[in-house]
Amino acid sequence: MSSTTQYVFDQDRVFAVTPEAVYGGPIAGGLSRDAVAKKLNAGDDPASVIGNAAATGRSRIARKHIRSIHWIEDAGFLVVKQSWLWDPIRFQFTDSKRGREAFEGLCQELAPERPVKSGRIGMHDLPVDPKVAIGCLFAFLGVATVVCGAVDALPGNAKVKGGAVAEALADFGRSLGPEAAFGVGGLGILAAVALLAVWFAKRPAMEFVRVR
Repeated sequence: MSSTTQYVFDQDRVFAVTPEAVYGGPIAGGLSRDAVAKKLNAGDDPASVIGNAAATGRSRIARKHIRSIHWIEDAGFLVVKQSWLWDPIRFQFTDSKRGREAFEGLCQELAPERPVKSGRIGMHDLPVDPKVAIGCLFAFLGVATVVCGAVDALPGNAKVKGGAVAEALADFGRSLGPEAAFGVGGLGILAAVALLAVWFAKRPAMEFVRVR
């Protein structure tokens, strides 16, 4: 590999660009910044200094596969995307000035003649907050259990089985009856749609360049 690796550190993470690919993720355990810099300056594969990148997305994207580069100022995220079927590299900068410099440098490296455009983030640009995802899942399961409890009160339907919480929700659904329970389910769906609409309207702004 060529020794022309460009890289930038941010806390315990490293973002690197080589003639072949773009890399981003946490520094592998046991390595210091000095050790990482020495390896990268010597032309070592950046993948060898990056640890588990599950929290920040993919750790490597070949340059020929990169579709677009995004800079989300409010969140401090530099996002490098390929096909929508694959997770992008999401690299968060604690210093927004350094993040913008990395974004502009990458744009100049990969698409010097392409204009920088402005827009709003999409659903897949920022990592999902696990607490929000888990909360949405339990809210859905709760509404579903209430509705199922009401439905299984009808003749010929089996009783909902599960833990104490599930059975309590099912009992609540039975006490409401099918019509009221479906009303609760409908209100839950409407609330979810309303929250999604609010999020969509207030999405953070971003700058981006389409590489291809």
